[in-house]
Amino acid sequence: RLLTHPILGLTTLVQQLNINALDHTLEHDGHNSENRQNSVNKLKPSLSSALDSLEIATRDMVGHERVIASTLRGMANAIIITDISGNITDMNIIAEKLTSCTLREAKGEHINSIFSILDIATQNPIESPVNKLIANREQIIRVDHAILVSSNNKQTQIKASASPILDANNAIQGVLLLFNDISQRKIQETQYRRSLKMDTLRDITGGLAHDYNNMLGVII
Repeated sequence: RLLTHPILGLTTLVQQLNINALDHTLEHDGHNSENRQNSVNKLKPSLSSALDSLEIATRDMVGHERVIASTLRGMANAIIITDISGNITDMNIIAEKLTSCTLREAKGEHINSIFSILDIATQNPIESPVNKLIANREQIIRVDHAILVSSNNKQTQIKASASPILDANNAIQGVLLLFNDISQRKIQETQYRRSLKMDTLRDITGGLAHDYNNMLGVII
């Protein structure tokens, strides 16, 4: 939508030009109307060609945007797209689940309204990577480990990154925020570390028992 809306608006404006009405006006415009009519006749093919090209380009971009939207909605990661002001323009179903907010509710709202994160250690608020990217004009902002607080106060451990959406001149037009739930991974990592500790403890205990049995055998 960041790309197609300006083109759609221009297409609509051009389509509102009524060349037949212009011809009728020039025919009754008095002095030099014939010369003006000739100029219009020369201009009409170029204008029609430009309109046709604009309509084709618009259809192509709309189709391309639909493909992108379909791809984003099919991804396993949560995705939120904002404009240059940080206002939400799109999000996929994974983002809806993690934020407990639907696209209909979030669209047009600022990213801060649904994406609030805390430091994992201190529980203090962290600046949104979207806000940081927009403020500093950086290429990519990463948050390796944070707690996302959803709209219903559910807390989820996440990993996030914000990337700029650039136009043809490399100017930032919006931000793509990608994040995913790492709670289960953290649980698995904790369980794995605990398992390693238990294995180590068993090895130490087994070694001590073996040494004790050897000592006991010598004494007997």
